[in-house]
Amino acid sequence: MLAMSVSAQMDTLPVEKVDKEKAPQAIQQALDDKFSMRGGTVTGRVSFIQDVDMQEDLTVVGDIIASSDLSVTGSISVGELHNSSTTGSNLTTADTGTNTTFGTCVTASTLTITTDAAPVMVSFTGTWGNNTVNQYNAMSILIDGDYPTGYDSSKSIFLNVFRDDTANGVKGVGWSFITESLSAGSHTFCLVIRCNGGTWSLTTDSDVLPQFSVMELR
Repeated sequence: MLAMSVSAQMDTLPVEKVDKEKAPQAIQQALDDKFSMRGGTVTGRVSFIQDVDMQEDLTVVGDIIASSDLSVTGSISVGELHNSSTTGSNLTTADTGTNTTFGTCVTASTLTITTDAAPVMVSFTGTWGNNTVNQYNAMSILIDGDYPTGYDSSKSIFLNVFRDDTANGVKGVGWSFITESLSAGSHTFCLVIRCNGGTWSLTTDSDVLPQFSVMELR
């Protein structure tokens, strides 16, 4: 590996010789207010305070931080700045219930992603109803079979009150919820619904298909 040291008081950049067969030899690069590089691969964090002029391709495995202009004649390839697990599902099967606490996952709503120790955004859109006037429906999620931190079998992420003059009112649903950072590995999510009275129903018909999705934020 090439060991480098740079000081604001120095006007040269020493690079140690690598004592391996066919290894690149040591060089002395004079420094002024600009740094010129003709191709190469940089591994780690790259920070530029002055202008940078790249005459050939530059491959960076890590971050690029430029405090001034960055001019590239070739191309810059940066490995995996964002690589997030994401999945979604259209719920094509209607579901109903009379439960007044959260419990069983909504039909076909279970999703699994592999995360990298980051928060996850959970989203839902669709329509639902209740067959009884002046009742409410509520939604939440289960993560690996448990409620998110701060939530339980009664505390909801989203709630609609049905105050229609007649029964069987229908309302739109749309929400996003961001979890805490989860441990790296596979995690399962599902949607749960409850009501305080009557029968809740999740609408799936020719006009609308509910969408449930999860996406890691990193």
